[in-house]
Amino acid sequence: MRNNNNVVKNLLTLAALFAIVVDGSAEYVHQPISLCSSQEGMAASPEKNATMISEPHKYFPTQIKHIVDAANAFSPDAIGLPDDQSYPVIDISPWLNPSMSSDKEKEDVVNQVLEEATTSGSFNIIGHGIDDALFDRLYTAARSFFSMSLEQKMGYSSGDNLIGYVANKNESVAAIHKSGSTQEQKDLRETFSMSYPPNNDGNVEGPHEFHNAISEYTEQLQSVEKAIKQIFTAALSSAKGIDLPTTYLKD
Repeated sequence: MRNNNNVVKNLLTLAALFAIVVDGSAEYVHQPISLCSSQEGMAASPEKNATMISEPHKYFPTQIKHIVDAANAFSPDAIGLPDDQSYPVIDISPWLNPSMSSDKEKEDVVNQVLEEATTSGSFNIIGHGIDDALFDRLYTAARSFFSMSLEQKMGYSSGDNLIGYVANKNESVAAIHKSGSTQEQKDLRETFSMSYPPNNDGNVEGPHEFHNAISEYTEQLQSVEKAIKQIFTAALSSAKGIDLPTTYLKD
């Protein structure tokens, strides 16, 4: 596996590939991503094994630490992680730069993913190529948006709770899935959502900086999503002993 010094700093969980929902409740941004600004604390594992990082929350950048602090304000153990636990981290950059990577490097990534998927059950990825500066722009723009008055934010609502701004306590699982339940508690959050591509006619365009940051982020996620699907397809092929086309999950 490549040396840690050659990989992008941030950790990005797979959930971020499939959702772009920004949550402003309690003055923080809800993004399904994990970040790590420092390579310190990462111990390289033998080849074909994922890198293991102990206590990743200690290496979060400042903006993510605000989220941890907000959660801990409600419960000191909200973000508690056992000191003796380590977490798998996989560098997927060989699949994002296939022309600069050997078949052996790509195969190593597949083996790591297959191993962690069948043991740990989850893992973080690095080497995704999304720059720290874009994350900073996204969080800054989101914080600015959610700091506006409710009246201003409602100007970016589509009215259907699926696209654009959704106010606090204005949606629930029952409402989204039309379960008919009258006991469903309303979600204690406010969100701003958009579909891909960003210029989709059905989208509600937020304030300029906010819209641009989300648009650029979702655009960059497309190459990450493509790589992840190809890796999963290769892992499935290996696990099942079958030959699948690289576009299998896309199709």
